[in-house]
Amino acid sequence: MREIEAGYRQIFRDSPAVRLIIDPDTGNILDANQAAMDYYGYTLEELQSMTIFKINIAPGEEIKEFMVKVSKKYCKAISFRHKLKDGCIRDVEVYSGPVKLKGQVRLHSIIIDVTAQKRAEADLRESNERLSLVVQGAKAGIWDWDMQTQRVFHDKQWKVILGYEEDELSGDADLWTSRWHPEDAGKIQRAMENYLAGKTDKYEIEYRLRHKDGTYRWILTYGKVSRDQAGRPIRWTGVNIDITNSKRTEELYLESEKRLRDFAEAVPDISFIIDEGGRYLEVFGDEKMFHIPKKEFLGKTAHQVLPKDAADFVLNEVRQAIASGRQRKSFREMRFATEKRYFSGRTVPLSYTVDGKRTAAVIAADITEQRRTEKMLQMTYDLRRRSDIINDILDGRVDNDESFAYTSGRLGIDISLPMFVCRIVSDKFDFDDENPQIAKINDVQKVKDEVIVALSEIPDCIAWDCRDGICVLCHAASGNNEWARSKEIALLIRGKLSEYDSGMTVFVGVSDMHMGMGGLKKGCRQALSAALAARSRAREGVEILHYREAGLFQFIPPSLRGSAAKEYIEQHIGKLLAYDRAKQTNYLETLEDLLRGVSIRETAMKHHLHPKSVVFRQKSIAKMLNVDLSDYQTKLALGLAIQLHKLK
Repeated sequence: MREIEAGYRQIFRDSPAVRLIIDPDTGNILDANQAAMDYYGYTLEELQSMTIFKINIAPGEEIKEFMVKVSKKYCKAISFRHKLKDGCIRDVEVYSGPVKLKGQVRLHSIIIDVTAQKRAEADLRESNERLSLVVQGAKAGIWDWDMQTQRVFHDKQWKVILGYEEDELSGDADLWTSRWHPEDAGKIQRAMENYLAGKTDKYEIEYRLRHKDGTYRWILTYGKVSRDQAGRPIRWTGVNIDITNSKRTEELYLESEKRLRDFAEAVPDISFIIDEGGRYLEVFGDEKMFHIPKKEFLGKTAHQVLPKDAADFVLNEVRQAIASGRQRKSFREMRFATEKRYFSGRTVPLSYTVDGKRTAAVIAADITEQRRTEKMLQMTYDLRRRSDIINDILDGRVDNDESFAYTSGRLGIDISLPMFVCRIVSDKFDFDDENPQIAKINDVQKVKDEVIVALSEIPDCIAWDCRDGICVLCHAASGNNEWARSKEIALLIRGKLSEYDSGMTVFVGVSDMHMGMGGLKKGCRQALSAALAARSRAREGVEILHYREAGLFQFIPPSLRGSAAKEYIEQHIGKLLAYDRAKQTNYLETLEDLLRGVSIRETAMKHHLHPKSVVFRQKSIAKMLNVDLSDYQTKLALGLAIQLHKLK
């Protein structure tokens, strides 16, 4: 890389073409060659203190747009007007493209003075007698092709570019075409045909011509055709510019950039090149890993940047790797402020020295998240195992108090203490039983695992996956404050769920206090009934409900997804549901309000209807369902059907 850099510097400095290195973000001129200093009349220090906006007299927005464009890809000639130190304004063409220097994108620009060319073109337009392109500057040759006689004039510089003396080459068209690089022949031919056919506005092309010594030189050619009154081309005049050095520089930049990119992609997160004295020579990757900017590393030693114990560790790894000539692997725990993080590292000895000191590459990967994931997986495994054991108890696989006491003791459950159960139901836990999809089941299980982990932080509570929801068993001392304690725990559970996902819709059912294995089973049934009752009253803003407040849901069997529930809903309110879907009405809500005892006037106000419209709806519903809405038993049946429908 040092040899490449030295070669580039020589090519850049000694080039007779005007060259600038520019920061595309600010327009600052970062570097210039001798030709640029001679051309603009400024010293290098003066140029480096200036921005391109002082030289280029184009509008600032136009210059910024150009820099944004070429910072992404190489851009061919763009015309501008530049102001020299003596105040003279010159027409120039700028060839510019992005290069990466020390990890930063810069613009490498070659400036060609085309003032004379512009003047010649103006004269040509006025006289329409001849076309002459004059290019001033090193390694630029003029050619003039008489297309009627097929004779071509090549000036001295044109021949010098290819290594010939002025009197060595003849003046026929084959002199040029015979020297095309085979790979470029098709491209050149198409460019000529497109220009002559009017498909392109100008003739401009980069290609290779064979030098006298057998090598190929990169040439930039552009020209114009003169036509007779009939529109036939009669003369083609143009200029050749040797851009071989620019191409080599571009290739060096691209190769250097590729190597750095490949290196950066091959290592995880962040890497350093450190000498055996512990001094940081290069830094690559994400500087946020260590919460220290890259500039704080460069040129400093490990002991100047890191805590002493960490610096001692890094320096020892570097010296051991250099001494042994082998790669070393390591693991390190580090603390940044109050945060603890874990890193895995590799230290690889390098073959080159800097200032006589041997070097090594240190590659560090932040594995903190990996460690956390591993712990989470272990915790998830333990929680699922606990859920399986508790579900076995509830399913009757543990059939006596003695076995239950032994098993529950392993889980931290003391059946001699009063306990109650909270049951959590949520749309996030639902999937289609009749058409289960593995991906959906896995997503639901992942959410449930994460929720159980969060709920496990509540003291004196044990959460588990009860398959169609989540249960939380809570110990509480018996007494008059049982309901207050259960309500407090239910609110804590709701708070934990809000922290996990503030948009999650959940309903919490709370059981009475119980003891023993039978009490646990009973508590689970009561909590489910209360949770389903809360879900059915979602429109009323009910999220937490005690079993004593569950009403009819105390008597509804736990399984509400079977065909019996569907048949019950269809039998009692199926026609009304079909009518609402077809007519886009809300007759079901009207019926629910009437069953709850809401007056005709209040129902009308709620639904923005006239009281007579509510009466009409009442009669229509009764007729549609073929029922007597004043009958008590009918009201109970319809109310239950509505609640079951809302649960679906």
